[in-house]
Amino acid sequence: MARKQSPDADFDRRLLIMMGVGGAVYATLVGRLSQLQFVESAYYRELAAQNHIRLVLAPPARGQILDRFGRPLASQRQAGRVSVVPERLDDAEVTLARLGKLIDLPDTRRARVLEEIKGNRTRRAGFVPVTVVQELSYEEFARLRVHAVDMEGVDVEMASTRSYPRGRDFAHVLGYVARASADDLTRLAEGRSPEDQRTFEELLRHPDIRVGRQGMERFAEDWLRGRPGRRRVVTNAHGRPMQELEQDPATAAVAGKDLYITIDAELQRVAIERFAGESGAAVVVDVSNGDVLSMVSTPAFDPNAFVNGISGKDYAELRDNPMAPLYPRAHGGVYPPGSTFKMVVATAALESGAVKPTDTVRCNGYYRFGNRTWHCWKKGGHGTMNMHNGIKHSCDVYFYETARRTGVDKIAEVAHKFGFGETFVLGMTGARSGLVPDPEWKQNARGEPWFEGETLNFGIGQGQLGVTPLQLALMTARIAADGAPIKPRLVGLGPESEDEVTLDAPLDKDIIGIMRSGMFGVTSEPGGTGYRSGDLGLGGPRMAGKSGTAQVRRISQAERDKGIRKGIGIERELRDHALFVAYAPTDNPRYAVSVVVEHGESGSGAAAPLARDILAAALKMDSGRTPLYSKRAAATPPGTDQIPEGDPA
Repeated sequence: MARKQSPDADFDRRLLIMMGVGGAVYATLVGRLSQLQFVESAYYRELAAQNHIRLVLAPPARGQILDRFGRPLASQRQAGRVSVVPERLDDAEVTLARLGKLIDLPDTRRARVLEEIKGNRTRRAGFVPVTVVQELSYEEFARLRVHAVDMEGVDVEMASTRSYPRGRDFAHVLGYVARASADDLTRLAEGRSPEDQRTFEELLRHPDIRVGRQGMERFAEDWLRGRPGRRRVVTNAHGRPMQELEQDPATAAVAGKDLYITIDAELQRVAIERFAGESGAAVVVDVSNGDVLSMVSTPAFDPNAFVNGISGKDYAELRDNPMAPLYPRAHGGVYPPGSTFKMVVATAALESGAVKPTDTVRCNGYYRFGNRTWHCWKKGGHGTMNMHNGIKHSCDVYFYETARRTGVDKIAEVAHKFGFGETFVLGMTGARSGLVPDPEWKQNARGEPWFEGETLNFGIGQGQLGVTPLQLALMTARIAADGAPIKPRLVGLGPESEDEVTLDAPLDKDIIGIMRSGMFGVTSEPGGTGYRSGDLGLGGPRMAGKSGTAQVRRISQAERDKGIRKGIGIERELRDHALFVAYAPTDNPRYAVSVVVEHGESGSGAAAPLARDILAAALKMDSGRTPLYSKRAAATPPGTDQIPEGDPA
């Protein structure tokens, strides 16, 4: 019979088992605590830090755009901003309703913000801040700073924004920046590695980042944008930033590079003021090197209005304005050149040998060809004209006959030598080539043959011929330079354009000398169409030039019979454009200019005074003197791509 175990012994056994299990558990806990405390402490300290230290995108400062002497044309300024982070919002509508009680927040703006928040969440970009108001007043900024402490997901801070201190003066040259669109994201992200895509999208969607939409801002986007970095920010339990830690140089943002353009801002200002409300364009070119010193398109728009998003109503007002402020007239406006084209026709005639400088044509005020009568601008005619006097008096009959003898193909060939038909991008958007018509073009475009009567029209710069003010200035610069090659440029220090065109087709210096003589006669000899406008008022230097009138409509024979030969008494939109091209000084040319005054009627009356005053200002201010960027580029250490800082000239 088995011996029965006593109750005390059974208890002792169980107690020992429990003590053994408890001791094992305790030993395990002590071991794990020791491991955490001593072996893995550094690892967990790092994890703990990551729980309250966030790496926040640090957008780079966009580079400035400056004129040739360092005057800022596009820069950055600080402004108060309120934004929300979608992933930190419990209820976006409630948050925006609270903000609407503290600042002016229209329903349309609130709806747009809600839509953007929804879009970010859909794209899994809830971490990207959404701007509610970009520019707060001082009172709004102070009020929000006080209340935002209790509003989860709301950030109120001073932010950087693009600014155009000279506003409309450079709108069509610089263009403007705006928030990145879907097209911008696709265009700018092209060619990047997949791992860079998320960071790049985060950058472009950042409230401080704008991308170039037009002009130099778009052309030099990569140059101006810079490289983003990361900031270390301490946050509280709710994710609100409480403190910014010292910046790690390895992860710091790198600012964009400054872009210098060749334009003299003060000359630009003078030219714009001289238009005094008229619509048109003016371009000034340095004859010696092709630098564009002024490029005016007026009227213009204020690019500051686009930086933070222009309303549909405001944009519609610009778009529908009959004065077309969005139209880049200087390099994108195409006009018939009128009589300013006559130097091209004369050059072609001399090159071909069809006409000699001494050959004469009798002008009785009209020219009969076929069954049609072609009129000269001067009723009654000019009498007997040779080439010098034909240019000086701008005799249409002389150039009808000269063009007929020369032929359309030769005139078109020489037109291309002067730069007509070429597209001069120069880092801007909106550039156009115009049109130099010829028989091949007409056959391809219209399926029709060329008629000789069209050559007569071509000879006085009318018909299908279309040119830009920039092309007219370059033609004038080649004449002023005795036919020497010229390479126009607008970028002084910055990225190179792949579309640059050098005008280097050979031109005979002696032939060009005859053109210069004729242009001098226009402004400085009795009977010249711009006589007395040659004096620049500087006590010596004079200008040589050529006037032109570009027909907006053809005057009918019935109107001629009534004595109507100009646009006096008719609507402005039906009046002819006024043109003038010139260079100065006549003995040692430095600057060439073209001026177009839309519906100004008379080249010598409306455009010549502007050209004279602009050239006088360029000479007086010495606009073509050595630019600041040339001095700084010479001082830049080898291997660097950023010029040294310095005070603007």
